[in-house]
Amino acid sequence: MTARSSISSTTSDRHLSDRPHQPAGPAQASASLGPVPAPDPSFFAAQAALLYERLPHGLALSDPDGRLVCANRALRRLLGAGESLPEPTLAGLIARLCPAVTPARAAAMAAATQRWHTPNHPMIGPSGQALHVRLLFESVPFPDGRTGLTLTVEDTTSHRAAIDAWRRRQTQYRSLVEGGADAMCRFLPDLSLLYANAPFCRLFGLSRRGAVGKSLLSLVSLEAGRAVVDAVSALSPRQPAGEVDLLLGYADDRPRWLRLTVRGFFYRTGHLKDCQAVGADVSDHKLAEDRFIHASRLVSLGALVSGVAHEVSNPNQAIALNARLCQDLWEPVAEAASRLAQAAAMSGGPGARGPTLADALADMPALLADMADCSGRIADIVSELKEFGSHDDGSGFAPVAVNDAVRAAARLMRPTLKRSTRRFSLRLCREGPVVLGRRQRLEQVLVNLLENACLALPNQDAPIVIETALAPEGDAVRVLVRDAGTGIAPGDLRRVTEPFFTTRRGQGGTGLGLSISHKIAREHGGSLELVPNAGPGVTAVVALPLAGLRQEGLP
Repeated sequence: MTARSSISSTTSDRHLSDRPHQPAGPAQASASLGPVPAPDPSFFAAQAALLYERLPHGLALSDPDGRLVCANRALRRLLGAGESLPEPTLAGLIARLCPAVTPARAAAMAAATQRWHTPNHPMIGPSGQALHVRLLFESVPFPDGRTGLTLTVEDTTSHRAAIDAWRRRQTQYRSLVEGGADAMCRFLPDLSLLYANAPFCRLFGLSRRGAVGKSLLSLVSLEAGRAVVDAVSALSPRQPAGEVDLLLGYADDRPRWLRLTVRGFFYRTGHLKDCQAVGADVSDHKLAEDRFIHASRLVSLGALVSGVAHEVSNPNQAIALNARLCQDLWEPVAEAASRLAQAAAMSGGPGARGPTLADALADMPALLADMADCSGRIADIVSELKEFGSHDDGSGFAPVAVNDAVRAAARLMRPTLKRSTRRFSLRLCREGPVVLGRRQRLEQVLVNLLENACLALPNQDAPIVIETALAPEGDAVRVLVRDAGTGIAPGDLRRVTEPFFTTRRGQGGTGLGLSISHKIAREHGGSLELVPNAGPGVTAVVALPLAGLRQEGLP
């Protein structure tokens, strides 16, 4: 009986275990598990508080009735609430976070879930400071089946401050760019304009829309365009800025000059991205500068004129002497010609007095040639003085033979060189280099360098040498003025091209000669450098780009 009952029970259990699982009905569940306990809201709130507490943004949870259940540490710190809830209800929390929002608006914000709300007015923080926040409402189901809300609060004060600062800088930049007097533009490496402000458009007669995409080369002359291309090509990440002076034309017979300061912006790879240029009208500055350079040239001219009297008087004395000899020789020639015509025989027998006809015929050509040579010397000296002292109108560059300019400067300085040294020499290269420039200004550079060399010599046995040679790269010509004078102190070499700096203040030096020479060399795309010699003295090196290479680089 007992064994049978056990077997049947086992068989019954196996049979039940082989059946598929069927969910128990409510009645069965109630009969088997007993009554189901009601959800515990406090337990749910405690779990939510543990989840929210360490999050970086402020978070709050409200129940379906609008009461705050929990608020995390970030929100309590934002509102200065310590360890307690900042507000008992969600509406009160919204009113505290958004003081200018009406209750109706607050209810609408809470109903619009899954989107950020940014109040227009800041809230007041615990320390009385203005804080900017934004709010995000999201629905969350509660265990009882109803729906509550989570509120995410993000402190955007630093972000808002950064945006306000950026807007202020943008406003200041726009007022500076648009309200200033300087012309400003931005362009690509191919010189097509990306932006141009109002002064730039007025300067070139463009509209704001018409300026965009226009090539900068189409707005200026060929020579000015070449200068812009050279300035942009010279930009690099190590030297991102450059400056170039452009001649835009003439107004009322006065040149219009624009000084363009170009700043390049580069990719990380080192390639040029785009450029920004600021142009300033320097017409008056250029006019004053030209007048100053002309005045300096007149000062040099005054020093040269002191030796002109000697240079002109010697040829004049030779001409006067030769003229008297020609007069003396002409009388026997005339008498001999008369006798030849009468007797058809040679005059000037053994008893003749004074020069004979043969003497006259032999000496007359040499005397006349000497007179012509002296007269030519006078003409050359006067012509060079007139050209050197004439005003340079800055009308443009022209081909200049460097060797000819060196010879002309040496002729102008001949009296000073004779008084200063007995060992002056010219060493001119055979290639006959040609540069693009203004001959008067290049001659002024050479005259200034020769004058400084003469003043530096201790005695007449110290030499001065002018040499022209092509640069090793073959793209420039160098003019070297080498003296064996007293030299320049190493500490002064870097300052000798500064305006009004001179080491001869007690001897009447103004400190303007080398400064002007340095500026003229830079205007011609070249440089001026003073290098100490291995022995006594210094060498002034003027480097100028060759004319042929500059023409090949035309845009």
